[in-house]
Amino acid sequence: MHINPKMLPRLDELETDLDERRKRAVSEGWLGEIEGIDRTLQCSREKRADALRLTRITRQVNLGMPTVAASRQPESGWIATAPTAVAIQPTVLFAEIGVSGQF
Repeated sequence: MHINPKMLPRLDELETDLDERRKRAVSEGWLGEIEGIDRTLQCSREKRADALRLTRITRQVNLGMPTVAASRQPESGWIATAPTAVAIQPTVLFAEIGVSGQF
């Protein structure tokens, strides 16, 4: 599971709550609860580190808007044309390789 960097403030709130729960668990002597909270805090801190690392790696870079050189633009704007279809007679093609007859 990956943490969205926008959710890091919420992760701060969760860690603060876990710290408070851990203090109570220590004062009450709940050893199993302390162990569970410690593991959750460890995972939470690892996720925070991963999110911060990914934020540094995946920063967006503005490459700007591409431009077309003025020499390549037609005077009246861009003109789109459909490709031209060409009909080919099979007898012409076969005649070139020495085959005769109508197909």
